[in-house]
Amino acid sequence: MNILSEEIVTGLEIVSVDIVFENCEIYTVPIENINFSIELSDICNYNSYKRCAEEVRLIIKSSDNITPRFSWSYITPFYKRITQYNDITSVCLKYDDGSELDIYVPWNFEDESINSFQKPTFNTDGYLVIDIRE
Repeated sequence: MNILSEEIVTGLEIVSVDIVFENCEIYTVPIENINFSIELSDICNYNSYKRCAEEVRLIIKSSDNITPRFSWSYITPFYKRITQYNDITSVCLKYDDGSELDIYVPWNFEDESINSFQKPTFNTDGYLVIDIRE
């Protein structure tokens, strides 16, 4: 199953995406600042609100209004944080009714702190593209 940022899942609209890092830092990205595609895994389905992904692509169009929900260092700008460490553990889709869907990204367990599957680049439009897949 694929989830795309422009999709409405179960009749609900996605309003923001939380990006969760290995050290538990969380940044909230408004939906107007992000495009994404997520291929969900059939193997890892905890329940209806926690899933695992086989592949995740995030396209951050702007760092405007991206706020840390929890951060060890509130002075670290979002782009610096997300490109300095490859340690996204999950994304959380936030819906207009207040419900959430946590999606755990593929992780290479050779290192507990760094995910070698995560590849950040900038595309020709200047958008930050983060691919996470084996």
